[in-house]
Amino acid sequence: MTTGTIKIFRCIPALTVMGLIFFLSHQSGGSFDIPIDLPYFDKIVHALLYAALGFTLIFAFHDKREQVPRHFLAAIIIFLCIAYGITDEWHQSYIPLRSPSLGDIAADGFGALCAVFFWGKRRR
Repeated sequence: MTTGTIKIFRCIPALTVMGLIFFLSHQSGGSFDIPIDLPYFDKIVHALLYAALGFTLIFAFHDKREQVPRHFLAAIIIFLCIAYGITDEWHQSYIPLRSPSLGDIAADGFGALCAVFFWGKRRR
């Protein structure tokens, strides 16, 4: 396998998480009647999903052989997660009983920030 092929395969986990997020956001609002009565449970789920997306994007883009500064890569990962979160909220605006939320985008960004933070801690 060539290096380019290996890099493409490293994107599969991130694309899988993105597909899961898209699938979940495509469900109508009544589909998620979960008997858990935790405050901000939906924000926790958003943060966890986007932390997973952040980790898979780190896996996809981080190459120890390339000399890309960590802080630059971290900023790109956070930007991509927030951008995907914005498109996800826009997508939800077309789904019955769903609506876009700035709070969800904030939770998405927080999840991505947590992934980047823990990645940075692990590297030291």
